[in-house]
Amino acid sequence: MVKTRNLSHKEYLEALELEYLSASYRSHIYNEPHSKVQSDIAKMKQDKIKSVGERFNLETIFDSEDNYNNFVKNYFWNTYGLPNLVYGKNIKIDQVVFWDNKESFKKGSKVGYENGEYTILESDANEKVVMLDNKKIVKYSCLILNQIKL
Repeated sequence: MVKTRNLSHKEYLEALELEYLSASYRSHIYNEPHSKVQSDIAKMKQDKIKSVGERFNLETIFDSEDNYNNFVKNYFWNTYGLPNLVYGKNIKIDQVVFWDNKESFKKGSKVGYENGEYTILESDANEKVVMLDNKKIVKYSCLILNQIKL
């Protein structure tokens, strides 16, 4: 999470938008009850983003599909590994990172690797590696996640 005291209105809005996308992503990958909690957080962030956008006359990711898609593409998704997830200041970041990795690269998930699509057979969130259905051991940072529509 970004400290907001020294941010411009636009930078503050962008930080909120990344917080929204992080919560929305987690609501898709986590199981209940955690997915519901993340969904509720995303809804609160969405309301705040709209409010800030109106107050400061700034465009938000919710003003148009193009705004949304461009922001997600340019600021959230990475080519490889996890997206640019945001972490709160009053949490145990190591634990959340562990669960983000575990749920993003869980057994049975489809991922891209070396111009092919593979299924994860096994995943080790501590070592941040998976075994693909071609029996190859690959680091999370070398895999392409299927981009969830958030």
